[in-house]
Amino acid sequence: MKTRLTLVAAPAILILGGAFVYQDNANAAQDDRLTVAQQRDAVAQAIATQCPAKARKLSKVRCTAMGFEGDRYSCRYEVEDRFGSQMLTIANEGGGWRPQNAFKMCDMPPLAISARPKKAQFVQAVRRDCGRSAPSISTAMCSPKVNGGDDTFTCRYSASGISGQQKTDITLRRGRWILADRDEVCPRRRRPLVRRPSARDRDDLPGRYELAVAMFDTCPGTAKDLSSAACEATGEPSEFSCMFRTNAEPDPDSTMIARDGDSWTLIDIPNTCRAR
Repeated sequence: MKTRLTLVAAPAILILGGAFVYQDNANAAQDDRLTVAQQRDAVAQAIATQCPAKARKLSKVRCTAMGFEGDRYSCRYEVEDRFGSQMLTIANEGGGWRPQNAFKMCDMPPLAISARPKKAQFVQAVRRDCGRSAPSISTAMCSPKVNGGDDTFTCRYSASGISGQQKTDITLRRGRWILADRDEVCPRRRRPLVRRPSARDRDDLPGRYELAVAMFDTCPGTAKDLSSAACEATGEPSEFSCMFRTNAEPDPDSTMIARDGDSWTLIDIPNTCRAR
């Protein structure tokens, strides 16, 4: 009789012990799960290893733990001004969060209807690409270009001094709307006589310090992180076009600055503008 009770009790003890171990592991995993803020930071860190520009545009993130270790998550995320969500599996193997399924990870979802270009965005693209010779746009209506991709739109517009309705394409590049063909929109001007710059002219060009001064009020984070800068005259007496790089972003970016008395001011906010 005693032997029979022992044989019955032993499996029961093993089952209870396994249940307690499973519960302990589950509780430990629950304690180690990322908070909502940590999920966003983890996904941004993983995406930034492949697509830094996309990582800066995250809007919503929701992750589900995979297993009990707390080092692998399946995440669904959304991107600012884009329609729909995307999936990503991330893992932390001791060196930070990294993507596990990085194939086509840098592809952006379709542009949301609310973010599609309107007259204001078209006018901004025309002014940026045509400069002071930009025509005065009176009406503009843009629609997706057939077989043109998610970020290319065809705009029909009318402008002062130009008879009839005109048509051109604009494209979204690194967060900016630009004209696909500026010669279709910008009036043709006689190119000014270009003379070879003298050593004195080169000394008068702004450099990294002047660019940092111009950026500091609007983009202090970028201003402090400048690694190199090269500026050139634009034809206007006090305006300069500058190419620069930062330590955080290896790709070059461009902007325009102007002399403001004894100081400098930013007249075109760069795509890599950071407040901190």
